[in-house]
Amino acid sequence: MGIIDTLKNALKATASGPVEAALDKARQEETEAGAALQALVDRRSQALLAGDDALRRFKAEQAQAEERLERASAFVAALEAQLTDVREREAESAAAAKYRAAKKLSDAAASRLAEIYPRAARELADLVRQCAEADLAVQEANQNLPAGKGALQGPESLLRDLPPEEARVLKRRRVKRWTFESSGHLIPTEREAEIQSISGDNAVIQHGGLTPGSSKVVRRVFEEQTVVPARRRERGPRLAELFLPALRAGEPPFWSPGHETSYPESILRRVSELAGLKPRLRPEDQPEILLIPIEDQDEPDAEPEPEAA
Repeated sequence: MGIIDTLKNALKATASGPVEAALDKARQEETEAGAALQALVDRRSQALLAGDDALRRFKAEQAQAEERLERASAFVAALEAQLTDVREREAESAAAAKYRAAKKLSDAAASRLAEIYPRAARELADLVRQCAEADLAVQEANQNLPAGKGALQGPESLLRDLPPEEARVLKRRRVKRWTFESSGHLIPTEREAEIQSISGDNAVIQHGGLTPGSSKVVRRVFEEQTVVPARRRERGPRLAELFLPALRAGEPPFWSPGHETSYPESILRRVSELAGLKPRLRPEDQPEILLIPIEDQDEPDAEPEPEAA
């Protein structure tokens, strides 16, 4: 396929790739055609002196070269416009595809939210109530424990809280470490290389500062312990701290914590408060009456206001 056919086909392309490739070829053709025409122009004086036949051939070649350059330039301009148009369509198509994908995801999430959330929120709100009732019962039972019975834990305390733990020694071994003779303090590991004049378990260590000198050090026996440190009781978060909004604006929440979520009595009062809330009135349920001034006072008589019964 010739260059012209390739460029003509590219003008029908709907993807930017083929158009870009064709545009590169068209620009190369334009450059080569321009160079060929310039070479002919440089030979014009020779053709003028060579006779009529040579001049006619020269003019024919020049006309062909000019036509080649004009055609190449026309293809460059057309393909540049085509590329701009194709890229705009591709961008619009990509935006449309992205829009469709986003809408599909949003619709699917909205469908699941409408299906799952109200039921799940009601179950969680009811679980808040159930845990508070259990906590209250546990408090009352712990005030008068039966003989031989330990204090009970509420459901969330039992499941969420981490109990305290005493420190545990995992491993013990005896080791020798250098210490200052006078204070018994350990020599830092990074300074052990400075210890000199070692004689058995005795040595000296040099020190600088305002009064340079040396100190006696002694190697003492220690018990090295690998220990899991003690842990205090850790209280976990409580279900009543959750906020479960309504599915739609204007409706009461499934659950919202009050000012205090640590006491079962407060939580149960909040349950009762939320149960008594009603959905907010819609605008159409509470219309307003507005009086709008009328400039043209020649309108037909207004309807008289109804007399009070």
